Amino acid sequence: MRTKKPPNILVKVYLVMRSVESLIVFIFDRLRFYDAGRVLLLKTRLGPAFNIRAGSSDMAEVAAIFSNSEYPKCIFPRKKGCTIVDLGASIGSFSIYIASILDKYNPRIYAIEPSSENYNLLLENITKNKMLSVISPVQAAVSDHNGKALLNIMGPKDTFRISSGKENNNCEVCKSYSFRSLCKAIKVEKIDLLKIDIEGAEFEVIHDSIHILRDNVSSILIEIHESYSNKRTLRLIRTLLNNHFRLIDVNGGHKTYYFRK
Repeated sequence: MRTKKPPNILVKVYLVMRSVESLIVFIFDRLRFYDAGRVLLLKTRLGPAFNIRAGSSDMAEVAAIFSNSEYPKCIFPRKKGCTIVDLGASIGSFSIYIASILDKYNPRIYAIEPSSENYNLLLENITKNKMLSVISPVQAAVSDHNGKALLNIMGPKDTFRISSGKENNNCEVCKSYSFRSLCKAIKVEKIDLLKIDIEGAEFEVIHDSIHILRDNVSSILIEIHESYSNKRTLRLIRTLLNNHFRLIDVNGGHKTYYFRK
């Protein structure tokens, strides 16, 4: 297993220049030239373009993913008709990136996002890049139960998370699936790559669904928002290791862990 350290500022600048074609848009947004929430068009050097919100985390998210630093393309499945499930798809950066990289393999990608605001941009971006035949968007949260969930929509757009509190103006009611029920709903059995970025709910999902993960998922990319030494993180890692997964890579800069059978 190898561990990557967080990139320094010069490396971050290089990664942005390598991934983003609309550098002026990127710079002006970082300097807060645009009104917050204004929809901007961001073009990547790989080809796809995105509608993003000025003053939000959208710009950095697209740049990080398309720089190949957060989710390295060398770990993507190279298999005809491979199935990828993206839990916490946000505005579609990862789904569209991996669809572009694996284009010749005809992947089938399911992009799962609970937030209405993020989901609308996700759908716009899939449509803009003519990927509706490749990427299936689903508006739902994934947790340890079926029914409804409260989504806390305060803070950065890519950090919305399931809340255990009472319904209020800072929350959005959304549909919730267990992972097993989600797989039944989208009619998927075998998954070649499962990407998980669900802002803390990963612990409940992994423990609740470990048997289906063990039997039906080949590899997992998971962003864990607590430290490597945290007890919940260690328990999650042990759970996967005890169910036929190996920890291959830890990207310290993005808190991303890559497991493979």
